[in-house]
Amino acid sequence: MYCSDLHDGDPQISTEKEDYSIYQLKLRKPLIIDAKDSDDDLIKITKYELPFLPGKHEIGNVGYQIWRASFSLSEYLLDHPQILRGKTVIELGAGSALPSMIAFQFCEEVTATDLDHVMKITRKSIELNKNGLKSRIKVSKCDWDDPNLDSQFDVCIAADVCYSHHSTMKLFRLLQNLLRNGTRRIIISLEERPNFMTDSMTVESTERDRFLKHVAFLQQTYPITCQFIPLSSVSSYFCYERTPRLALYDIKVNTGCEREWWTFGPVGTFGPI
Repeated sequence: MYCSDLHDGDPQISTEKEDYSIYQLKLRKPLIIDAKDSDDDLIKITKYELPFLPGKHEIGNVGYQIWRASFSLSEYLLDHPQILRGKTVIELGAGSALPSMIAFQFCEEVTATDLDHVMKITRKSIELNKNGLKSRIKVSKCDWDDPNLDSQFDVCIAADVCYSHHSTMKLFRLLQNLLRNGTRRIIISLEERPNFMTDSMTVESTERDRFLKHVAFLQQTYPITCQFIPLSSVSSYFCYERTPRLALYDIKVNTGCEREWWTFGPVGTFGPI
């Protein structure tokens, strides 16, 4: 069972509405949008209202909750709008879709995807924050067991999507399909969750290690490089508690370049031999 600690007594959580609660994610400074309101004034965003379902959930329902990794991914996108300008973007496992809403400020088109039963959270989030959007974000079902992605996307973004061995395998099969269809940038944010391994009597971050092993396998087929982004190098736009367990990875396809071979390094990083 999974439960985000963001939901435990956080003062930014509002009262319950209908069958969901609202997380008020405040910005440290207003975000100015390149669009105007009904009074012909530039739109200023001071907070995002993110819906979630409280309580503990099975792994298939983690999209009902809000995770810190989506905040750090969104901050990285705000720091690097050039990655998104003129591009088509897909978010995998969108949930409340904060990264999609941030990406949409800069990109040509964004599609927020998740499981069919999570779509009510995605749509509600977009509805709650529609005044800060240039137009409607596309929302699409994407079952990783049987993905239906006919469109081509330049950039793929995802936050906290490596919860288990099976979900990670499905994720990377989907990433392979996206790469074959022309995706050239993949940005993924994780929260490293230490686990005590009784067989080796050591503390390991299984989500991070599992992710990196799959990246290394992917590099046997595609000319990609994967850069670990220290969170200390990313600007802080939102009012939330950052933890040292947050990790960002920026994966790029080096078209026309020879593949570089990589090996694991310390603290979740890896680089060329």
